[in-house]
Amino acid sequence: MKNIFFCTLLIFLFYGCSSDTKVEKVDKMTFTNDCESIEGWDSNSRAVSTENFHSGRYSNKLDAQNPYSVTFKRKYSDISNSQIKFVKISAWVYFLTNNYVGKALVVEIVDQAGQKLLWEGIDMKEFVKSPKQWIKIEKVIKLDKKYEPNSIFGIYAWNNSNDGILLDDFRIQFIDK
Repeated sequence: MKNIFFCTLLIFLFYGCSSDTKVEKVDKMTFTNDCESIEGWDSNSRAVSTENFHSGRYSNKLDAQNPYSVTFKRKYSDISNSQIKFVKISAWVYFLTNNYVGKALVVEIVDQAGQKLLWEGIDMKEFVKSPKQWIKIEKVIKLDKKYEPNSIFGIYAWNNSNDGILLDDFRIQFIDK
């Protein structure tokens, strides 16, 4: 009984304990995550950091040991029944060094078998002026076709370098107009 209580307490503390909604589904086609919780996102719990953050108490730290952030994953049909024409993604990023190469926000779509139908990386260096400050990265990606309802969107950050970055306050908006 003592072990069950201790495990439950650890899980509760790890995923954040606040009365605020940490992962917000603003509407059916807009999702946010401020790294206080990972509900609705595939977790990379090793990337959770308290080193620095844009809001709340947590961010995602990506480095050579943890190159991927938490990942937003949803079936196309769970987002929209009509054609999604654009994906607007944003995140706040903090570069720990002045090496801006090899870091991207990624939008990918895979079919049921896991075959990549789309992979588009947004190069973060386009947005950065100097390290050690929070900057907002935001971009709209046009989708040229309608994907099958069982196709899966995956949206995440990828650090393909040895230098660390922190990410916080992800926002994803799917646009069908």
